Amino acid sequence: MKFNLYLFLFFLLFFKNAFGSNSVIAIVDGDVLTTNQLYLTIDKNEDKLKKLAALDKLINEQIENIKIKEYDIQPTELAINDQLVRLAKKNNLTIDQIKSATNYNQLLIQINYKISKLALFEIIVNSNKNKQGTIKVQSNEEIYSNWLKNIRKNSFIVIYEEKL
Repeated sequence: MKFNLYLFLFFLLFFKNAFGSNSVIAIVDGDVLTTNQLYLTIDKNEDKLKKLAALDKLINEQIENIKIKEYDIQPTELAINDQLVRLAKKNNLTIDQIKSATNYNQLLIQINYKISKLALFEIIVNSNKNKQGTIKVQSNEEIYSNWLKNIRKNSFIVIYEEKL
C-alpha cells in the first residue's frame, strides 16, 4: 500500500515536471486560455502588469477568433499564397524555402489569422458605417476598437490573476 502511494507521488511529480504546469488563466465564452499560451507571447519572469497586458491581448484575439468562426471567414488559397509570396520577397527567399521551414505550419496559422482578422475588420467597419444615421467622425480603427470593447462587455470572461 505504501509502495503504491510512493509510486503515485513519483508519477505525479514526474509528469508535472515533464510536461510543465499548464494552468487555466482565463475563460472567454467557454474557451480556455492557458499559461502555456500566455508564455508563448511573453517571458514567464515579466512583472504581473505586463502579463496582464499580454493576457488582455490574448483575450481580444480569442474574441476575434470566435467572431471569425461566427462569420465563417475562411481565407482563400489565393490570399494565403499571396501572403507567402510577399513574405518570400520581403526575406529574399523562395516559396519552397518557406514551405520547407520547420515552423511552416505555425506560419500558415499566423497568415490565416492575419487574413481572417483583416476580413473581420472590414466587415465590422463597413457594417458600422452603414448603420450610422448621424455622421460621427471616427477612424476605422476607432470603429473596430469600440466594437471589440462592446463585444468584451457582453462576453463571459473570467481571469485567474493569481495564476500569473
